[in-house]
Amino acid sequence: MHRNRALALPPLDINLAHELIERTQAYKLLKGYRNHPPADLDAVALTLVRISQLIADMPEIYELDINPLLADENGVVALDARIVVKKEKTMLKNVNPRFAIRPYPKQWERKQTLANGRAILLRPIKPEDEDALKVFIQKSDPEDVRQRLFHAIRSLSHDTAVLFTQIDYARTMVFIAIDEKSGELLGITHLLADPDYVRAEYAVMTRSDVKKQGIGSALTKLLIDYAKAEGIGELWGQVMRDNTAMLKICHNFGIQVMTDKSDPVYLIAALPLNNAA
Repeated sequence: MHRNRALALPPLDINLAHELIERTQAYKLLKGYRNHPPADLDAVALTLVRISQLIADMPEIYELDINPLLADENGVVALDARIVVKKEKTMLKNVNPRFAIRPYPKQWERKQTLANGRAILLRPIKPEDEDALKVFIQKSDPEDVRQRLFHAIRSLSHDTAVLFTQIDYARTMVFIAIDEKSGELLGITHLLADPDYVRAEYAVMTRSDVKKQGIGSALTKLLIDYAKAEGIGELWGQVMRDNTAMLKICHNFGIQVMTDKSDPVYLIAALPLNNAA
């Protein structure tokens, strides 16, 4: 029996789960030794992620012990488990009160079929979406990137990508649209709430080659629904005057557009929200 441990705060993603496994002494054995083949480390990591999500979804779980959890080249199997349930008296917006950081909000995942028949998945972004986000920027027209980021770039650095993919899901929310068939990232919307949680800045961008399919509108609707549920009083954002796609979305959702008095190059889009979730 290997008496070693590794600690991490939930929620976990697949990368964090692998790092957690690698910090244990058992990792050397899981990689295989002598005539024993390596265990399915992806399956072990996925098990940790699912347990982490279970704890996030069910704050009533006070203790969970799986012993033993067997892992081999065919996957993992739990031979015995013990769960202690204790009802929590207070909950804040469906967030587990024992978590130091807000977990991945799985409840905001949505599947949708666009008018052209394309099936997409709308969901909060994850750290492992970094590579997909970089491809998204590379496949977008530099002019579209300029209108979204206010300066032209051809690629995202790791440090910049981290700002979008490794978020706290509290003051910040990033929703993405994923093509269910190819897995490619087709659109993104970003929300950053003020410290008092009264107003939040937002922006939306659709990949250049999939415009006019309803992706930007689908992301905008999801973001508005999220902001209402969070009790945010107003969404606002800067829009470049030549960003006709964003201005059309504003018109369709009744978002007021006005001149930015501090900088005439930009317009201000603002949407007061009815916070009855």
